[in-house]
Amino acid sequence: MEAVLTADQMRKADSITIERLAGNGLLLMEHASAACVRELLRRFGSSLNEMDVLVLAGRGNNGGDGMAIARQLRSKGIDVSVIVFGNLEKISTDAAFQLKLLKNFDLSIENPVEGFSNEIISKIKNSNLIVDAMLGTGLKSAPRGIVANAIGLLDDSRGFVFAVDVPSGLDSDTGFIPGQAVHADVTVTFGKMKRCHVLSPSCLYCGEVIVDDITIPEDVFGQVGPDCFLVERDDIVSRMGVPQADAHKGAFGHVLVAGGTPGKLGASVMAGRAALLSGSGLVSVLLTPECYTVAGPMAPELMASLYDDPYDEVSLVQALNGKNVILAGPGFGTAGPARGKMEKLLSVSRTKVLLDADVFRLFNINELAEILNGRPAILTPHPGEMAAFHGISTAEVQRDRIKFAVETAVQTGAVTVLKGYRTVIGCPDGTAFVNPTGNAGLATAGSGDVLSGIAASFLGQGMPPLDAAICAVYLHGLAGDLASDELTLRGVTAPAILNGISTALKSLAGAYP
Repeated sequence: MEAVLTADQMRKADSITIERLAGNGLLLMEHASAACVRELLRRFGSSLNEMDVLVLAGRGNNGGDGMAIARQLRSKGIDVSVIVFGNLEKISTDAAFQLKLLKNFDLSIENPVEGFSNEIISKIKNSNLIVDAMLGTGLKSAPRGIVANAIGLLDDSRGFVFAVDVPSGLDSDTGFIPGQAVHADVTVTFGKMKRCHVLSPSCLYCGEVIVDDITIPEDVFGQVGPDCFLVERDDIVSRMGVPQADAHKGAFGHVLVAGGTPGKLGASVMAGRAALLSGSGLVSVLLTPECYTVAGPMAPELMASLYDDPYDEVSLVQALNGKNVILAGPGFGTAGPARGKMEKLLSVSRTKVLLDADVFRLFNINELAEILNGRPAILTPHPGEMAAFHGISTAEVQRDRIKFAVETAVQTGAVTVLKGYRTVIGCPDGTAFVNPTGNAGLATAGSGDVLSGIAASFLGQGMPPLDAAICAVYLHGLAGDLASDELTLRGVTAPAILNGISTALKSLAGAYP
């Protein structure tokens, strides 16, 4: 796992480090600027000598980093111009010192306060390399004034855009973009990644993200208490394990899929098939005989628990016998007696559950928390379902995905998977995990049903809910990546994702034979 910090956590890490540096924050700024210069030299080499380099600097410490970058580049004989935005009476102490140093070097420094000259506009649009050091990690609202105008001009620039720490205009803590923002080609960030680097849509503005520790000791990050982590491939391999050579199907769990309504039976079938493909020994689908005539031929490998009234208490007791996980929600429906059926299903047994789809429209968060009452559970809503669950708008959920994933997990006691690009997994202890796999091809009918089947499978195989969720989301995204490589993003369907599960498992060396 790679720790991902908030702006406040990073400030605390900086502060602790500066204390160890005898209170000299300029040393840390020098390390940060040197990291950026190293990356520029690695990337462009001697070509930098032929480039027109423009540094756009704000009045805060991010701007100070940019000024130090300009000084170090100029000391290597590289042609650099600097634009410092705004009233310099409000410049930070360290940035003011960097500006004072910069004036001892032979380079152009301009300081527009309100508008731009034609010369400045031309520089922004035509420089070969633009270093964005205008705004740092503290931004919470849309950029204003002259900086907003500069960001707008950068949209028309033909130069390579290199962002210092975070592209200007991003909210570093949420992934939300409050207004105009810089589209960077590469971002060098300091210490650890920030949430904007890993969450959508802000991550799409960062380009390639390079992390440099800038000599901050690793133990410092433990002191700031990181509570968000980016999942890595090795995290999956270490959790998957290898089946015993003499294991039988009963050792890999028996999933009961609470069957869908007529017209939505494919959801249950795909979830069941995904569970089998992910290693479940047995999967049964709870259906009426009439529905089975449709669903049965779709997947003969699935067993069926058939009752005229599947959600009668007697039927449920029989159906749940021998099952160690319930998967409920895909294709379940919300009309008429659906809520009562789901309540009955969840009340008859304390079996582990994975809840998806229609469940979040049948109950609000407080009602479901009471029903779950601490049992091992995974919830897998998409943003619209999460919004319905909380009684708010989808836009509000998307403004801070980590907040809603974590708050839902804390309130319900269930590991919560908030689906979408860069899926967020919230844990009841308040931590969050961001998944790096997956692409737009997963935005297809049935994709979520496949994910629920994978997660239920891992839950039934004995993984704790958090491990099951992390592994399922990563594997589902990886299967989608493999499918899109073969079929293009537009060609990915739920069956293609299903077909990619085995290949994805095989690619995780050490996970399964």
